[in-house]
Amino acid sequence: MTMLRRISLTCLITAALALPVAVWLTRDSVFLGIVTTAIGLMAIYKHRSNIRRLLTGTENRIGAHKKEITT
Repeated sequence: MTMLRRISLTCLITAALALPVAVWLTRDSVFLGIVTTAIGLMAIYKHRSNIRRLLTGTENRIGAHKKEITT
């Protein structure tokens, strides 16, 4: 499972960076480059807790049920 978690982390970060990089490489529009870079950074920021859990190996598996909290 560790390999799958690393792949998931790699896909998450790659997806957030691929569009801004492609836009900057085409050099068509500086404004579009700034906007897509901001969106990519916001996506990484928004998912920072998931990224942290993937790195530590504590992210829930797909389809796994969360443990119920009993008080």
